[in-house]
Amino acid sequence: MRTRKQKAASLADPAAILAAAVSLWAEVQKREKNERLNLSEAYNGVDQCMREAMRVATLFETWSCEWVVFDELEEPWPYLIEERFGRACLAVVGPLGLALGDDRACEPIARQLGLTIREKSAESRGARGGERRRRRGGR
Repeated sequence: MRTRKQKAASLADPAAILAAAVSLWAEVQKREKNERLNLSEAYNGVDQCMREAMRVATLFETWSCEWVVFDELEEPWPYLIEERFGRACLAVVGPLGLALGDDRACEPIARQLGLTIREKSAESRGARGGERRRRRGGR
């Protein structure tokens, strides 16, 4: 029998993961320039920072499939994420905090994005957030 997290992971949308990673990477680069950060030093190479951006994007998308109420979105999920995820993520963890170990930052990021989140009591009902209803507008 699959766990709730396994079900959520199977619903994760590769387009949303890519959109989140692109958004996050663009915002990290902007902050690196504006704040004169050294990402190469902080992450033992810029390529590792890119890996962390992909990992965070994957964590957030998987968490979202379990907890976000997609029926209340006004725009297609990947577009919303591409436009706003990077800024929201860095507001919570900062450009040097991408190496977070698990999904504990996901809820604060979702709240920063203004997303409706399922109540924790819904946990027993399983991952029912998406069944891909997020693809409004035929996307």
